[in-house]
This record gives sequence, C-alpha cells and structure tokens, in this order.
Amino acid sequence: MKNLKTAAIILTAVTMVNIAFTGVNAASAAAFKARWVQRNGKWYLYDKKTGVLQKGWKEVKGIRYYLDKKTGAMKTGWAQIGSYWYYFDDSGAMQTGWQKIKKKWYYLKSSGKMVTGWYQTGGNWYYFSSSGARQKGWLKSGKKWYYLDKNGVMATGLKWIGKDLCYFNKSTGSLRSGDKPATDDSLTVHINIPTISQNDRGYPLGCEGVSLYMALRGLGHANKYDIDQFMATMPKGETPYEGYMGDPSKGRGGVNEGKRTSIYPEPLTKWAAGFASASNLTDAPVETLIEEIKAGHVVLLYATSGWNAPSWEVYPWSITEKGEVTNNHCVCVVGVYEDGSILINDCGYHLGEYKVSAKKFKSIYEARGFAVSVY
Repeated sequence: MKNLKTAAIILTAVTMVNIAFTGVNAASAAAFKARWVQRNGKWYLYDKKTGVLQKGWKEVKGIRYYLDKKTGAMKTGWAQIGSYWYYFDDSGAMQTGWQKIKKKWYYLKSSGKMVTGWYQTGGNWYYFSSSGARQKGWLKSGKKWYYLDKNGVMATGLKWIGKDLCYFNKSTGSLRSGDKPATDDSLTVHINIPTISQNDRGYPLGCEGVSLYMALRGLGHANKYDIDQFMATMPKGETPYEGYMGDPSKGRGGVNEGKRTSIYPEPLTKWAAGFASASNLTDAPVETLIEEIKAGHVVLLYATSGWNAPSWEVYPWSITEKGEVTNNHCVCVVGVYEDGSILINDCGYHLGEYKVSAKKFKSIYEARGFAVSVY
C-alpha cells in the first residue's frame, strides 16, 4: 500500500511538471497578441497583453510587417531595410513574387528582398535594373547584347526580333558575336549570319561550301564543326551534278587541275540536309526565293563574280547547249528591302553585306535558276 501511495505521489508530481512545461510552451507560442492602433494616419502595433509598442520585423497571423525602429509606425509601399528594398501593400503586409507597381514589374524573393540584375524564376531568365524594374528589349550587359521580350523573358536560340533574325546562345542568351540589328529602316527582313572569307580561310574555289557553312552557323546548325572540319564533309563527284569537282583549296578562276570546280544545287542540298533542313529551288520563280527569305530561310544563290553577265563554256559533261557559267560565284541572300532590292552576304568578291537591285538579282538568277534554301 505504501508503495502504491508513493507511486501515485510521484505520478502526480510528474504530471503537474508536464502540465507546467506544456503551459509554458503554449504560452510562448501564443504569447504575442496583436493590438493595432491608428494615430495621425499611421498604424502602430502593440502587445495586447503587455502594452509594449512593437518595432522592427513582426509576424502576425502568418503575415510579415515592418515597424519603424524608432517610431514603431507600420511601413507601407517601398522601404529600404538594411541593404535591401522591400514592398509592403496598403495593409502593411510584406509582398513576395511578381508585383506590378505603377505600371512596372518587380520581383520580390520569398524573403521579400527586391531583385536586381539577372534572376531566374519559372525556368526563365529576366533582368531587373538597379531600381528593381523588369527590363525588356535590347540590353547590353558587360560587353554582350541580350534581348528580353515584351514579358521580360531572355531570348535564346534563333529568334525574330522585329525584322531581324538573330541567334542567341542557348545557355547564356548572349547575341552571337558579329550579329547586329539592321540600321537601315528600309530593310523589311534581315537574317543575321556570320561573314567568313573563303580566301582568308584557304578556300579560294570553295564559295558554295563556305556560303553553306555561313548559312548553317547563322541558323544555329553545325556548331560543333570548324570551317575545315565542315569542308572535309563536302561530297565529291566526277561532275558538279554529282558532287564537288576538284579541290576547293587550290586553283584560281574557278579552275583546278583543268576541271571546272563547283558543286551544283542537287548535291549541295543533300549535303546541307545532313545538318539542317534544305530545299533545292532550281528554276523556282524569283518570287519563291523572296518568300523563302521572308520566312527566315537563307537562300544560297548561284550568282556570278562581281554580278557581271554570265560567261558560258561547254564541257563534256554539260547537259545544256549553253554549258556552264565560268564566272560562277555562290552567295548568301539574307534580306529584302521595301523597294524589292536584295541584301547579300558574300564570302568572297565583295566580302560582307551589300545591296543588289531587284532587277540585277532577277536577271543573274534567271540566267541559270540555281538556288538552295537552308533553314
């Protein structure tokens, strides 16, 4: 009996201690009870139990507020606290996530801190100015250019930016070196592709291959190949209707080892199709070529050196009475002007971009009707 009484006393004591501790914990969890008081248009927070005015950060019913450290007045709107900016709505609640404030967009982390500079959220990258406002349009950050769409999302890959088709690094979003928006307002389409000199790279007779490489790289293809590796994949043939005749790195005037060096549209199209989509446009109406360019497709045009009148010569393998154009030169067609003129990107005779009249373009193209579209 005595032992039972002792056990009962001990059990009661332990129970009372547990209740006491539980009471302390519960009291701690619910120790603060808010009492809001408005004075002179400002709100103040007091501890309802102790009457103590609250200052600094305070959480009430899961909502965070900030109370001036000196006066205790509740903050609303923008407030710099320490080194960071925060935004509080009219009720004083700290905001997070996307916020549209006075027609501008801002992003606030889960901590409430305003974001500046580059920031990734929802799988997209954005850029926020030093004021926190989300940016859009062209942006130069460091030495590189970027483009942010109307929603502020950073562009990657091949994108139409107005009338310009540009390529942005798929990982970093930076505009490819050498690409630039067209400055001529009369251009209705401008496809940005790199200019590569066939002569400087050692392919004086390789205008078709170098032009194809320019087009592919401009459209984001063949990125793992340098020019030499790419040219090594060029199909060869006994005639240009089958593949490239001769050696594109040797010879002059389009002749190497007594052969008329070239690769014609059919084998060139098959070669291009190993890296991207390509279409043989041989004998297509000139209007079709224009539509291809407007669709963002680079057209490889078999023109002539200096855009001079074609010179013809018949070879044993020729299949037409006129024979072959001996002053052949392949160029990339990358733009269209309002007046119908054409923008060329040339790897050889007139290195870089230049304008050709619609009349000249039509006459040189229709002399043979050789062209390939790459996209």
